[in-house]
Amino acid sequence: MHELSFDGVKKYMNEALVLKDVSFQLSEGEKVGIIGQNGSGKTTVLKLIAGILKLKHCEGYPYAPVPPGYDEGWVKITKGSTCSYLEQIPEYTEGVKVINVLNMAFKEVYSIEKEMRELEEKMKELIDSDLEKSLKQYSYLMELYEVNTTLQVM
Repeated sequence: MHELSFDGVKKYMNEALVLKDVSFQLSEGEKVGIIGQNGSGKTTVLKLIAGILKLKHCEGYPYAPVPPGYDEGWVKITKGSTCSYLEQIPEYTEGVKVINVLNMAFKEVYSIEKEMRELEEKMKELIDSDLEKSLKQYSYLMELYEVNTTLQVM
């Protein structure tokens, strides 16, 4: 079963034709890349997948004649599938420093690290089963931390 399909997609941005008759299907587990020259519509395809852009069909589509400037085709995503999109050129509010933007990438890692430090302090005073529970939690956090720091480096 296809997780994602483009079926004869024709997309206008204002009056400029950006995509013409784009069709493809992706199945679960497939890994793909989109390549092409600047201005060929790669970002438009990704924004349609993520739902940031929508197809603007004319009234009565697909049975009515399609006037110029209206989109055609279908983007279908299987129910339960999730899509994300990372802006090529993100916009930040005025005054945001580069270090703040860089730290955003490690927000989850910092959160896990903070929780580990708090647990370390707490374990200094625990004994028996309470200490055992905390050690298990700490072990879990350590694994989570290692996975997240490995993913950040990749």
